[in-house]
Parts: sequence; C-alpha cells; structure tokens
Amino acid sequence: MLSSGPDGEGVKEGLDAALDRQAKCAKAALDAGVAEKLVQITERFAEQLTLAFEEAAQAMKLDAARRAVGVEVFAATITRMEGEPIDGEARWLAA
Repeated sequence: MLSSGPDGEGVKEGLDAALDRQAKCAKAALDAGVAEKLVQITERFAEQLTLAFEEAAQAMKLDAARRAVGVEVFAATITRMEGEPIDGEARWLAA
C-alpha cells in the first residue's frame, strides 16, 4: 500500500509504477499476438453470420428482389451495431 506524505509524496511513484506495469502488460499482449487473434476471431464470426444469413435466405426461398432487400437490411443492421457497447443483454433493434 502506498503511503503518501502531507504533500502527496509517494503518489507519483505509485502512479509511475502502475503505468510501468500497464505498459509491460500491453507489450506482453502485443508480443503474444492477442490483437491479431482477436481480429481472426472477429473475421471468423463475420463469416459465420454471413453463412447463417445465406442459409436462412435459402430456406425462405426468397426471390432475387426480396433477397436483395434482406441483404441490404442485414448489412445496415450490422453496420449500425458496430461500435455499440456490449451490455450483455439481447434486445430487438429499433427499425
């Protein structure tokens, strides 16, 4: 535990140590390829979503025009969802 004097002595050292640990952790993650693995997982999930949509569209026997509308709505929905925080709850998106 840090003990700081009346003028905050020790706080700077503690902050410096925490920032140093954070930098070492970030470097270890980079060296381990964590970011690249996350990209690979995301790409794989995107492929799976696309295949699921294609399978659903085929099962519904959509004609070309309706399939095109479905693709457009699906793509717009995915785009709208990008960057939204994950709150752990499934919910319907407003149209």
